[in-house]
Amino acid sequence: MGQIGGIGVHLDRSLIIIFVLISFSLGAGVFPGWHPYWPPALIWGLAIASTLAFFASVFLHELAHALVGRAAGIDIHRITIFMLGGVAHMENEPPSRKAEFAMAIAGPIASQVRGVLFLAAADWITGPVLIEPRHPRLLFLQLGPAGGCCGPCFGA
Repeated sequence: MGQIGGIGVHLDRSLIIIFVLISFSLGAGVFPGWHPYWPPALIWGLAIASTLAFFASVFLHELAHALVGRAAGIDIHRITIFMLGGVAHMENEPPSRKAEFAMAIAGPIASQVRGVLFLAAADWITGPVLIEPRHPRLLFLQLGPAGGCCGPCFGA
């Protein structure tokens, strides 16, 4: 697909399957269930945008692994994104346990940072919303299209 920072990015064909499944789940079930009054074009556009944002989140998770690994002296020339996630291909072993730990934790930390940023973006876009612990679904019913797009991206 291309390169970022000298790291090749490859997309496996299996992504087509998960793209269809996630988009269909959001477009035919989740978004219409949250907002039945939204027009179909908005629902499906938001479903596709959310799926692409999810894939971007998986890519950024793997890129964090790769960049920290490279900084620790590990040769990483390629990232592959596939149906079940992604992998940063290492050409050599980490030089130390500390380097291996840093590389391993980089992806989850990047995901947590993105989760906080997406929550902040949804809050900024939507404004204050009522969070009822006994009825978490009510939170998503209050989100508009832009805020709703942030919702599926929390945990990638």
